[in-house]
Amino acid sequence: MTTVDSGLLILADDLSGAAEAAATLGSAVRIHLCGSANNGSSDTLDLAVDLDCRYLSPAQASLRAKQALEAHRAAQRSTGDRRKTLIKIDSLLRGNVPALIEAALESTDAPVILAPALPQLNRTIVDGAPIVDGVRLAETDAWSVEDSPAPESLRDLCPQPTLHLTLDRLRTATPEELLDVSRDGRLIIADAESMSDIAAIVDLAVSLEATVVGTAALARAFATKRTISPSSTAGSPRSASSSSPRPASSSVLTVLGTAAERTRAQVEDLREHVTVEVIDLPASALSSWTTECAALQEAADRVRAGLAAGHVVVRIADDGRTIDPRPLPGLLAELTARVLAARPDQLPASEPEPALTTSGPPAGSADVPIEHSELWPVDLVASGGETARAVLDRLGVGALDVTGEIHPGAVLSEVTAASAGIAPRLNRVVTRPGNQGEVSSLTLIHEVLTGVGLPQPAATPGTTKENE
Repeated sequence: MTTVDSGLLILADDLSGAAEAAATLGSAVRIHLCGSANNGSSDTLDLAVDLDCRYLSPAQASLRAKQALEAHRAAQRSTGDRRKTLIKIDSLLRGNVPALIEAALESTDAPVILAPALPQLNRTIVDGAPIVDGVRLAETDAWSVEDSPAPESLRDLCPQPTLHLTLDRLRTATPEELLDVSRDGRLIIADAESMSDIAAIVDLAVSLEATVVGTAALARAFATKRTISPSSTAGSPRSASSSSPRPASSSVLTVLGTAAERTRAQVEDLREHVTVEVIDLPASALSSWTTECAALQEAADRVRAGLAAGHVVVRIADDGRTIDPRPLPGLLAELTARVLAARPDQLPASEPEPALTTSGPPAGSADVPIEHSELWPVDLVASGGETARAVLDRLGVGALDVTGEIHPGAVLSEVTAASAGIAPRLNRVVTRPGNQGEVSSLTLIHEVLTGVGLPQPAATPGTTKENE
């Protein structure tokens, strides 16, 4: 087995994916939010960057990835940094996968390996075809809301001819034979059904000094190969329940950016275990906030009052009306900013829709009881990568330090000291893909954040989940 001493650079297409891949490494990892006011430096072995590009145009996504890769190459030249590179994508291959592959090819002369299998969720690649629970991805409904059909083969995502590493070749060729064959390929697609297959792909990538494009499974395999101190936990996700204890916050604000049935069941389980106020925001009413600022402020006042008394869950409710969902994450972010701003002059600057600044009382106005305007520490749970990123951007948070994994996919982080905005009012942040987690997901998250009934570690090596 190949061993390596260098760290890993993770470029992810959304925040929950960046956090999830970072959490698999078992070491301290800083996540930079692309476009925020930071210099991209980190004193941690590993570094993750949220490119926030899943819903950009392909040209914008490619440009953002190339800029991030070039910044990393420049850092390598000036500091001798030898981090390997993983471009983390959705295991169901949604988003700007072709654009990210193109960016990788244009940013290096070394090979690029596309290996998006995630064995832990039974998402495999066989004969170049993506398979989900034994069914070809193209025959599932995983792409039902996408603008195009799911790819039949990984080749459908590739901007140039590929070399195909089949399962048979991957498993039977010696490392030397595999290396010799792969030198003939600039873009390589790789089959995989197990973590052993993923480990062989990472071995090859290290030997070729290749950029890998795929899932959090690659990050886990990479971490297990590092030659660092014996006391290191690299390769085993740290359980957040066993991380350094911190005082429980006075309140937990959970922002759910989806109305999925799974999320509703999770909220009901939370209600059975925790006293929490659940505020349902009908999607059509939320959408109207672009022109009805008084309604936005009224909702913010209600959430703030709830946090003064305890814990609050804000969730989107499906009222059956057809709306444009694209503005919703930004509107939830504006709501959160107004909730956490104790006085009007502490509401961070932003560039909202013009209507958001034309009417309605400011956060912390005289209409809000003084006890609701006092400062208090808040832990934020943001479900859905796009929602989480929009909220953190609005709060002026530029970077997060990953501290552990509450359960597979739910990652606990701390806001870095250098973050601006109203981050000092923010204790900790939990990110989680939107439509993910068992029914107890939100309950486990609350138990960790409040220090009440801490669960046993839910994540063990080889069982990570991933962005759905």
